[in-house]
Amino acid sequence: MNYKKIDRSDYDALISIIGDADRVFIGEDIKEEYSHDELGGTEAYPEIVCVVKTTEEVSAVMKYAYGQNIPVTVRGSGTGLVGSCVPIMGGILLDMSTMNHVIDLDEANLTLTVEPGMLLMEI
Repeated sequence: MNYKKIDRSDYDALISIIGDADRVFIGEDIKEEYSHDELGGTEAYPEIVCVVKTTEEVSAVMKYAYGQNIPVTVRGSGTGLVGSCVPIMGGILLDMSTMNHVIDLDEANLTLTVEPGMLLMEI
């Protein structure tokens, strides 16, 4: 499949969606840690990183990416061991690590609902 490469208009659009230029990274501003997870051996850099804080931001970025045919890789805190957060196709890396709150504790059913950036050691 041929995906669109990120250009300046995409960068500007994503900043507009996120509403904070300090949470959108491109080029040399993309940290090396975004190119791999704890698996090692699999490495690829995204073209752009968006650090999201709300489900509304996630939805808006995904809608934009779909409309522009830009691949998206979702990343929690990067502690995985399977390479699933490595942006093999480039595109947008959606960093959800700041979404790290407990949503619900259901003591009767022994379940905990958390946002995707929650670390097991924090629970």
